[in-house]
Amino acid sequence: MMKPVNVAALAQTIDVAIRQNYLLRRVSVVGRVVSRQTSIRGHVFFALSDLEENIQISGILFQSRRRLYDAMLIEGEQVVINGNVSFYAPNGTIRLLAEQITPFGQSLYARRHEKLRRQMEAKGYFSPDRKRLPAPYVFSVALITSPVGAVVHDVTKRIRERSPFVSCRLFPAQVQGAGAPESIAAAIAAANALPQLPDVIIVARGGGSREELATFDSEIIIEAAIHSAVPVISAIGHESDSPLLDLAADIRAATPTHAAEIVTQSTLAAVTELSQRQDSLGSALTARHEAAARQLRFLQARGMTRSLKQICAQEKRHLDTCLVNLVTAWNEQIQGARQHLTGRNEALQLASPETMFRNGYMWVARQHRQITDLSQLVAGDEVQLADRCHTANALITEITPRKDEQG
Repeated sequence: MMKPVNVAALAQTIDVAIRQNYLLRRVSVVGRVVSRQTSIRGHVFFALSDLEENIQISGILFQSRRRLYDAMLIEGEQVVINGNVSFYAPNGTIRLLAEQITPFGQSLYARRHEKLRRQMEAKGYFSPDRKRLPAPYVFSVALITSPVGAVVHDVTKRIRERSPFVSCRLFPAQVQGAGAPESIAAAIAAANALPQLPDVIIVARGGGSREELATFDSEIIIEAAIHSAVPVISAIGHESDSPLLDLAADIRAATPTHAAEIVTQSTLAAVTELSQRQDSLGSALTARHEAAARQLRFLQARGMTRSLKQICAQEKRHLDTCLVNLVTAWNEQIQGARQHLTGRNEALQLASPETMFRNGYMWVARQHRQITDLSQLVAGDEVQLADRCHTANALITEITPRKDEQG
C-alpha cells in the first residue's frame, strides 16, 4: 500500500513537476478573456476560455507589465498570451503568467462595429441618395460638442478667422460615457427645433480611443442625423478614425477644424471674389481715363483746330464726370455692403457662445441634460454648471418664481 503524503509534500511535487517540464516554461496560448479583476497591488487576475470548448485557465498579468498590455485584457476579446505556467501553493492554483499579449483575429470592437455597419446599411442609413449639401452660402452653424475642451474653441476660432460673417451657436452635449448618445441626439433635435433653422449642423469631438469613439456608432445618433432637416457634418476624432456617423452624415470632415473650413469655404470665396472685382474695376477705369488723356495729348500735339480742342475738352469733362459718378456709385454700394455685413457680424458676435459666457451666462444641466427653464428643477436637484473654461456642481435648495412672472 502506498504511503500517504501530506498536502505540502504533494504541492511541492506538483510545483517541481511543472518547473521541470520544459514545455510549460514557455507557452503560447490563444483564447477569449471571460473575466478580469485588478488587485489592490495593481496585478490583473483574469480567466482565459477556450475558443471552442467550455474550458478555462486562470492567469495573472503582473503590475510591472500592466502598462504594456492592460488595454488588451478586455472581456470578450480574443488574444494570444505568451508566458509560462506556474503553481501557486497557498491556494493550489495552476496559473498562466502573462509576459506578452497580442490580439488574435478581429477585435471585439471591430466585430461589433462591422455588425452595426451591416445592420444600418441594410436599413439604407448610408445611401448616397439621401445625402444633402449645405446651402451655397453658409451664414449660421449649430455646433454640437462638449462645452469644455479644445474642440469648441478650435472650431469657433477657425470660423471667425476665415469668415466673421458666419455665426456659430453651441449646443452643449456629452460626447463620451453613459448617456452620451442620448445627449447628442437631443442636441440634434434641439437644433432642428429652432424657429430659424441653421444652415448646417456640425457634430464634433476630438481624438480618443476606439471605445470612446464607439459612442458615435450608436443607432440613436445615426437616426437623429438622417432625420435632421438640416445637413449634418460629422467631425469626429482624426482622419484615421471611422465611426459610423461618418457614413450616415451628409458630409464627413477629417477633423473638427476641417469642418470649420468646409462651412466657411463658400463665404470666404465670395468675399475674395468681391475684392478682386473691385480691384479689377478700379484698374479698368484708370486705364480708360489714361487712354483718353493720351489721345487728347496726341491731337493737341498735331496742332488740331481750336474747335476740335474745345470738343475734346468738352468730351473729357464729360468723361471725367461719368468716371466720378461711376466711382462714387460703386463706392457707395461697397460701403453699404460693408456696413450691412459689419452690422450682421456685430449681431452674430453678441449671440456667439463665447460672448454669452463672458456676459455671465452659463450652461445648466441635470444628469448631463440641458436645463432651459428653472421650472424643470426642484429643490434637492444636483446640477452641473459650465462656462467658457470651467465646470462646477451645485445643489438646488429653493425655486422661487420671479415677481414679474407671478402677476
